[in-house]
Amino acid sequence: MGLKKVIKILLSVFIILINIINMNISERLAFDRLEAEKLLKETYRPLENFTKELIVSEDEKLLLVPNYIKNEEDFINLFKEKMQEHNAKGFYKDLIVQKRGQLFVDGFVYIPSIYTKNGRVTRAYIKEKQKLISKLFGNDDKKIVELIIKEEWTISGEWHKRSNYYIKNQNGKWMLDHANGTSSYRFVDINNNPWRAYWKD
Repeated sequence: MGLKKVIKILLSVFIILINIINMNISERLAFDRLEAEKLLKETYRPLENFTKELIVSEDEKLLLVPNYIKNEEDFINLFKEKMQEHNAKGFYKDLIVQKRGQLFVDGFVYIPSIYTKNGRVTRAYIKEKQKLISKLFGNDDKKIVELIIKEEWTISGEWHKRSNYYIKNQNGKWMLDHANGTSSYRFVDINNNPWRAYWKD
């Protein structure tokens, strides 16, 4: 066997080994559904409380926000201990309408959550992911830990789903990082909005 061929084989083996030790491996651990439901309620409670303080305006399609919400920053601060900022910004973009220098909520828009009728947790688990080389050397600092909570609810007679992805903050508490699935729903008839029962005339 020629030297060039030997070098080529050794190089190929080296590349394969590098790919293997840098390969990500993952493990799933069950997470209690009742605890998952409790966490979802804590996460979305600021939004639910906010909607209970909306006031019907002269334009019934628009709801006045509470007096303590003067701008986007005030709104985002409602969620600062529950989720990453970009999630709250998404709520703001979906809900808030600025008109005549005032902030209103679009009465046709609804953001479903565990508080929605028939809302339930369908699955909850912790996903641990790390490179094989880190696991071999027992280096847990390189481990990525994520809590995934899947939920579903009915809106207008149809089932909708969302997957919520949590990571731990510096204090070791779970915080919503991002979510996939139904983020908001727009009703044709404002009276069908589940939040309608909260609004003050």
